[in-house]
Amino acid sequence: MAGKTKQVPPVKPGQEIEVQIDGLAYGGDATARYKGFAIFIPYAVPGSVVLARVTEVKSNFGSARVVRVIKESPDYIKPVCPHFGVCGGCDWLNIKYETQLKYKAEQIRHMTETIGGVKGAKINPFVTYKNPLHYRARSQYKLKMEKGKIRLGFYRARSHDITAVNRCFILKEEINNAAFEVQAALNSMKRPVKIYDERSSRGTLRHVSIRANSAGEVLITFVVVAKAAKEMLKEPAAVIMKKIRNAAGITININKEPGNAVFGPVDMVLEGKGYITERAAGIDFILGPASFFQVSPEILEIMAGYVAERSGRGAVLIDLYGGVGALTVPLHKESREIIVVESDRQNTSRFDEIARRNSVRNCRVINEKAEYAVEKLLAEKKDAVVVVDPPRKGLHPRIIQALRHRRPRLLIYISCNPATFARDLSGLKDVFNLEGITPVDQFAQTYHCELMAALRPK
Repeated sequence: MAGKTKQVPPVKPGQEIEVQIDGLAYGGDATARYKGFAIFIPYAVPGSVVLARVTEVKSNFGSARVVRVIKESPDYIKPVCPHFGVCGGCDWLNIKYETQLKYKAEQIRHMTETIGGVKGAKINPFVTYKNPLHYRARSQYKLKMEKGKIRLGFYRARSHDITAVNRCFILKEEINNAAFEVQAALNSMKRPVKIYDERSSRGTLRHVSIRANSAGEVLITFVVVAKAAKEMLKEPAAVIMKKIRNAAGITININKEPGNAVFGPVDMVLEGKGYITERAAGIDFILGPASFFQVSPEILEIMAGYVAERSGRGAVLIDLYGGVGALTVPLHKESREIIVVESDRQNTSRFDEIARRNSVRNCRVINEKAEYAVEKLLAEKKDAVVVVDPPRKGLHPRIIQALRHRRPRLLIYISCNPATFARDLSGLKDVFNLEGITPVDQFAQTYHCELMAALRPK
């Protein structure tokens, strides 16, 4: 029997094609069809017609770049940021916000059905910001030399090349203002600090991290490769503290290891305090440079409210991947017991400080990986509500197995990746009912999306 004839792609690299943009893909690119062949085009807007140049061709799809817009989409808006399309921070800054939300909701439904295997799931209206700009409360700047000066910036889209950025429109303005002063102070040093080079592993200063709180204070951190940098960076730190009246403190973090992890295990204070305090959901959270926390206190309060509403009074809460307990500690007054499981020692140390500061007596933290702690905890706390907020890669298979085995009375899943949430859902759907999904646009102007879901055993 003759095999199927392999389809030859109707395009080749360098070819210019006219296409109508018909959607947005999870990952950020716009989508189009050319003679039935899928084409992915970054920064194009659904509803537009563009002339695009093909950059790459695979067996079942191609990639292209916009050469010019032939017909503008009614969903197009002029991006407020001059770096848009070069900096990799935003994907959809040129698309009306309502349209962004529409496509994100479609993507969640599609992944829930095709990956998760759950059709007809209830998807509630989006939780959104009042203003989808200037919402991020932390930034991790990359560094580069440009015309003999240190510049702060971010990775270019789809690249590890760095583009200098003067102002970011999704960062809080306090961070933008602080970054300007940090850059100026670094460039005024009598003995300039050397930027760390990933390829040669030479240099001292790797990153600059700036965290802001709702009161307008900032915590600035220099990430360096060695403790010896502390003396060198005292000079710019003193200048910055004088210039930035709302600086809570300036620290260094020591990260000697190669790779893409931003922070290392050691923090040292240069000026002021080594932490910043964020008041959210009735709790004073003490946050160090590397503390895991939602990018917006506004969204955190909504998430904590979601957990509180569904878990009810007198609950035992098991908070896996718990960080500093942001989702559950606000519920300490109405909960019987809260157990936070967190593998990062810096986060667990901060948790203990937060509990003392807020007179929280019915919470404890377990410094262990969630996949190793979960089975024993579920066996001991048979009536527990389980809250999970895993990294983008989703739940560890051991956690899926333990949830299937123990079937806690309620599972609240906070996800920053709808695709891995759907994958995990496929492993749970035969023993749990999905009550509904509430999408959260925590990362406005990007393709990223969070969601909150409640699952109960069948």
